[in-house]
This record gives sequence, structure tokens and C-alpha cells, in this order.
Amino acid sequence: MLEPISLNIAPAPQASTKPSFTPPTTTTATSIPTIKPSTTTKPTSSNARTTQSSRVRVAVRVRPLLAREHGEHESTSANPSDNRIRVNASHDFTFDHAYTQGSTQSQIYTTAVSPLVNEVVSGYNVTIMAYGQTGSGKTFTMGTTGHDTNDDDDNNDNNDTENEPNNESEQESSLLNDGPDVGITPRSIEELYSKLKLTGNNFEVSCSVLELYKDELRDLQRGGEEFCARGQSLRIQEVNGSIVVKNLVEIACRCPEDVMQCLRLSSCNRAVGSTEMNAESSRSHMVCRLTVQQFAPSKDNDSTASSGVANNSATTENEKIAPSSTSQLTFVDLAGSERLKKTMATGNRKKEGIAINKGLFHLGRVINANALGKNDPHIYRASKLTRLLQDALGGNSKTLFIA
Repeated sequence: MLEPISLNIAPAPQASTKPSFTPPTTTTATSIPTIKPSTTTKPTSSNARTTQSSRVRVAVRVRPLLAREHGEHESTSANPSDNRIRVNASHDFTFDHAYTQGSTQSQIYTTAVSPLVNEVVSGYNVTIMAYGQTGSGKTFTMGTTGHDTNDDDDNNDNNDTENEPNNESEQESSLLNDGPDVGITPRSIEELYSKLKLTGNNFEVSCSVLELYKDELRDLQRGGEEFCARGQSLRIQEVNGSIVVKNLVEIACRCPEDVMQCLRLSSCNRAVGSTEMNAESSRSHMVCRLTVQQFAPSKDNDSTASSGVANNSATTENEKIAPSSTSQLTFVDLAGSERLKKTMATGNRKKEGIAINKGLFHLGRVINANALGKNDPHIYRASKLTRLLQDALGGNSKTLFIA
């Protein structure tokens, strides 16, 4: 018969910065004490947390019923008070943010997105991506089309000279005066420029937009072409530990309206099609990336620093001076997952759906692996989508998933 073994455990050395505790001096093999971490050392501020859960956050928005769905049973509901999503009244899931059908664009932006814009100004990389089934309203929430929600501009063409803003600030302030349905992308862009001006630094913002269509990279600012002007194809490379796309066009944007203009032109070149589930379905994954470079203000261009936007001479000077900080704000509008029996897709639409589901499948595998702590760098090479989003999924970027 085996006798219980007595273990002598010496007290752990006590550090001055951690709360002390007294471990038991003896125990047996069948009774192992459990030491609970002290709750006094847990940070209370979300900005002070450095865990994996604080780096990646998830927000869930329950969309209203479609016209064809009226009269059906609503199986999903949200409780914003405790950020819970209930499915079929029997399963509860807790997320970082939960929004009901009546939630507004402004509410989602203020609570979930606005704090991340401040992180970009502080020098962090931030990625915001929308994920969900086709027709679930991802593009509406993101607002990546760049189109105004109201078409008043077409009716007021004759009054352009009378209503023309007197300065650039008035033009920027009127960028989002198009109603409550403005997506989080235009809101983020406007706040980004406002926050950058408050820093007093010179800054430069460049915009690049691409799509991943049937596992092929396309530059949407070149009309959706797979090749650049030199005839070289777009390719994903790792440079200094970061994922970049070679031969991708980047356009310098002096104000929020310049960025929105890039989005408008790019959305016109994005692959869009009709299925049985959505009359205007995105057939590709769209990635819009803003690269922000901040420069310490100098005595020679104090006026430029006060305005927050570099002029041509300042831009030439900034090219010779290394930026004090470089950060990126990336918007990802993923194509929705599909079921062929529901979309009734055939031919090219069927191939598009298969490519979309394949990329989302590998994206789910990477997310599951990271949740289990298996951050294997080789798993990102399974598809171009996961390779393109490697920094957002497993790098040093702060990421927000909106489902």
C-alpha cells in the first residue's frame, strides 16, 4: 500500500510590489492547495490592461429583421447591460460589447471604436473588421463605400458657389452632416484628423485600398487591377516584422474629404454581385489602410504645426526627417459567409462563394488557435486573407471584431 507523501514547500520570496501571502508548509499528494491571485493587483483601467483579451475585442450587433423575415421567430436578442447575446432563450454568450436592433451608428462608434482612434494617435496599430453572414449589414456598419447617406449634393449643384465653405475646416466639419446612418469609417477618419491636430505635431496620412477577390489581390485605386503601372503583381511580404503589400498605391490625404474620395472611387471598383440572399452582395474582402506619420514640430514651420497639415515644402522636409511615430488604422470589410443552397449561386458566383468561405474558414482556424494560445506563425500562410491580417490577428495591433 502506498503511503501519502509529505511535501515541504518553502515560502515563496516576497516582493515589495506584490501582495504577500503565506503558503501552507505541508500538504499531501491527494490534497494540493489552490492559490488564488489577489484581486488588488488587477488593473481597473482598460488602457492599462496588456493581456491578449484586451488586445482583441469583439462587439456583436443584432440586426433588424429583413422584409422577407417579418413574421418569423426572433431567435437572437442582446442585453447591453451585461454585454450578453442570447440565442434560442437557452444559450448565453458574453462579449466585450453587445448592441440591440435599435442601436445607432453613433452609439456603436462612441462605445467601441472611438477609444481605438485615440490609440492610433498614441502610436499604436489598430484594426477594425466586420464579420458576419452575407446580408447581415457589415458594409452598412462600416460605411466603407464612402457614399453619402443623403443625396442632397445632386440636388444642390446649382448652389455650389453660394454654399461653398470658406475654409478647409468648414469643409471637414460638413463631411459627416449626412444623417445618423454614417458608418464608423467616416466617423473614425474625421476624429483621427481632429485628434492629430490637437497634438500640435506635423503629420502625414496616406491611404491604400485593396480587395481580395477569389484569393487574388487587386488595387482598387488602380481600377481593381492585379498589376501596378510597371506590370508587377501585388504581393504580400514581411518587412521588418510587419506585413506589407508591395506595389500597392498609397495616396497622400491632407484632409478627411481626401480619404473619403479614395473610398468612393475604390468602392466603385469593388466586386459586387447579386444573390438570392442579398441583392447587392460584396464578392471580395476589402481592406482600407491609413498610415499615419507624426513629426515633431520645428521652429521653421510653426504655422504648419498649428494647422496640423503639412504643405508641399514641409512634406519635402519631412521626407528627410525620420517620423517620431508611425501607426496604422486599418478597416476590413469582410465578404459574408454563404451557403450555396441558400444563395442558389451558379457559375462564377459559385466560385466566388467558395473562395469567400475558404478564406473565412482559415480565418476561423487562426482565431481558434490564438484563443488556445497556439500562435503558430505558419498557420497564417494557409490563405492570403490570414496572411494579410497577420499583424491584426497575432501581431502588435489592437483589433476590434464587429459581428
